[in-house]
Amino acid sequence: MNNYEIVWNLFKKTGDIRYFLLAKSIKESEDNEDSGREGTSFKRD
Repeated sequence: MNNYEIVWNLFKKTGDIRYFLLAKSIKESEDNEDSGREGTSFKRD
């Protein structure tokens, strides 16, 4: 099990919103790594 799954299971067991937010941030950081991360997450014109 990866970190996301562990934290998600804690959220399901406890219903604690902090676990949900942590799982969300883990998932987003994993998605950013998978996309190859070009520069920053925002672009300026």
